[in-house]
Amino acid sequence: MFTLPSSAKQWLQGLSAAIIGGGASAGQAWLGMSAAHSAGLAVPVLNWKSLGIIMLSAATTSMLAFLAKSPIPISTTTVTLTKEVTGTSTGTGDGK
Repeated sequence: MFTLPSSAKQWLQGLSAAIIGGGASAGQAWLGMSAAHSAGLAVPVLNWKSLGIIMLSAATTSMLAFLAKSPIPISTTTVTLTKEVTGTSTGTGDGK
């Protein structure tokens, strides 16, 4: 089974968060415009199709901003170094 490295998982999580955040921001704007229209202010009324288009464009904009900042996941490699020590020691700290 294929597992993603943790850096790729974090990158995908950030990308998903950007897309969801952009769509949520558009939804908040739509709710604000609906509330303003209900209060009698002269703002355009948005239907469901308009909301979908705005959410898609906001999600796309947020996704592109994320990709501009983090274009690809950073790969990490862990290297373990070992050193073999030969000889004897008395444990007294005098080097003998």
